[in-house]
Amino acid sequence: MDHGGRRQERRAGPAGADGDRRDRSALHGGGGRQHPGDVDGPAGAQLALLRVTGSTPRQILAIVLAESLLVVAVGVVLAGGVVVVSLGGLWNALQQLVGHTTPVVPTAQFLAVSGACAVIASLSTVPPAWVALRTPAVRLIGSGG
Repeated sequence: MDHGGRRQERRAGPAGADGDRRDRSALHGGGGRQHPGDVDGPAGAQLALLRVTGSTPRQILAIVLAESLLVVAVGVVLAGGVVVVSLGGLWNALQQLVGHTTPVVPTAQFLAVSGACAVIASLSTVPPAWVALRTPAVRLIGSGG
């Protein structure tokens, strides 16, 4: 459009059905100011729902910790399966080349790496959940996708 000899251009950006260009990303919850420690989207809404239904913060943190350790346990089992399959094939090939060999499984290292993964998972889920529990539940429910 031409307004007084100047051409007015509209910047390209994500537009909603009504033509507005508000940020629709999950990080910003549809616009507005983002505060440190805010948990928007479904995760924040789930924490808020647990709080509203009577769960104590300690129970919620235990649930978050149990979920993260369950993910680590599934990963350890899958990694163990991959190790068994790959080392089994290598051991079979080595026996055909060299003769009788005894496989040595580095159990201590496997357990150490698994433990480190559990610690990392715990440290990456429980503190953010603790910070989210300090946010009012109504605010978290309103931001849930």
